[in-house]
Amino acid sequence: MAAEESFRWFGLRASIETCLPGIQRQTTSEPDIRICEGAAPAQTTAGDDAIPEVTLAWPDVGTFEVRSGTEIRYSLEPDADPVIVRNLVLGTCFGVALGQRGFTILHGSVVDVDGEAVAFVGHQRAGKSTTAAALLARGHRLLSDDITAIRFEDGRPVAVPGFPYFKLDPDNFDTGTLPAEPMEQPETGRGKLYYQLTGEFSTDPVPLSTISLLDPDATDDGDPHRERLTGHDAAMTLLEHAWLARVRMSEYVESWGGDDELSLNQFTRLAEHCPVQRLSIPHDHETLEELGRTVESLLTAED
Repeated sequence: MAAEESFRWFGLRASIETCLPGIQRQTTSEPDIRICEGAAPAQTTAGDDAIPEVTLAWPDVGTFEVRSGTEIRYSLEPDADPVIVRNLVLGTCFGVALGQRGFTILHGSVVDVDGEAVAFVGHQRAGKSTTAAALLARGHRLLSDDITAIRFEDGRPVAVPGFPYFKLDPDNFDTGTLPAEPMEQPETGRGKLYYQLTGEFSTDPVPLSTISLLDPDATDDGDPHRERLTGHDAAMTLLEHAWLARVRMSEYVESWGGDDELSLNQFTRLAEHCPVQRLSIPHDHETLEELGRTVESLLTAED
């Protein structure tokens, strides 16, 4: 067993008790969340005292149980690929655990730009990870990729830094300018690779200033464009990209314990306290730095 160390993801002390490629095995005596292998103990309580649990199963991989936001436990098939296991733990399972703990979770990336967090949401291949990497190439600080975790502090939303990793397709851009290197066994299974930041990674929350919906097809003339979303449109945009909604509708859900409904009020409150906008950025940039400059200009443009 590894020596006890402080290890935080999304502000949570994580005890990594299994071997995941590229992730150091670390334990702590009082973790906020445990990642471990083996069948979970049977629940002996019922009704309101039962532990909220989500069970997810993937053929040829195994069954994963996410319990009360404090444990991710899995039982694997004999030939399960450990890289796929790692990707499911860092992605789907951890996002569910954060939702169980009360975070507002969006499927998106978030970057610290001049001391304020800017989040990017969008559909698959909209450019969420690429936009975050472009801002990273411009000297800004990555807070989280794929999972954006938000909570309120003193009445204001803040983004909580997640993993010091991000995904990027190296065939699309030169990654040599990024302060990162490929993770051990970096395959994500979707054409992208995992990259690990090489510098220090702060876990301090950052005030959330903007949530941007990436929609490259929303401009008629092909030029970058920004459009402010308000009221119902803003709230529904956030709800559409809610992490738990994305998982809940997937075919790999075996059971879903706890509250089965997402609260529109949660996303309405977020939209009321954080500007939401649509960014239309064509996929025609040759370098990450060029894309980063375009994003910077849109973020600082006056309404």
